[in-house]
Amino acid sequence: MDVCCSVTRVRGFSVIELLITLGLGIILFAAGIPTWHHLQAHIRLDNAQKAYARLFHLARNTAIQRRLPIVLCPSTDGRQCHRDYRRWQDGALLFVDTDSDGKHDHAEPALAVQQAITGVVIQSSKRRLRVRFRTNGDAAGSNLSLRFCSPVDPTLNRALILYGSGRLRSASHLPGSLPVACTE
Repeated sequence: MDVCCSVTRVRGFSVIELLITLGLGIILFAAGIPTWHHLQAHIRLDNAQKAYARLFHLARNTAIQRRLPIVLCPSTDGRQCHRDYRRWQDGALLFVDTDSDGKHDHAEPALAVQQAITGVVIQSSKRRLRVRFRTNGDAAGSNLSLRFCSPVDPTLNRALILYGSGRLRSASHLPGSLPVACTE
């Protein structure tokens, strides 16, 4: 009995085909990196804006419910307010201001502490070092624009605008159709 073995040629990738495939993969990966950074910046801004919107809502609601003045201010340590309106990304402190001096004393309870947020610049309107909510929910002082700026793409910048009535809105432009920008 004759048994004939047929040899089939197994064909794989040649070195040239493999290098071309790897080269195309690297090019596609490199093209996706800017999109990935843009997506990350968008997510960071969105999360930061939502975190501060929650703080504003908590402050206003607490002032109304407890009938106590509530202060929200930038804070690096979660215990004291700092005096730089350009550094809200370093954190914030929300506290009951029983003596209405705008400063957090040891006897005044802290209601919330916002930890530092990286990859985002957050600045308030000039000379607005804190936001004070009265017992009726009004925000004392002039309107406040809390600007959220991306170091990656300035077109992503946005703002939270707090009115004297205590109402809050999100905006992609400042009043007067001015673009949202953060200063150094």
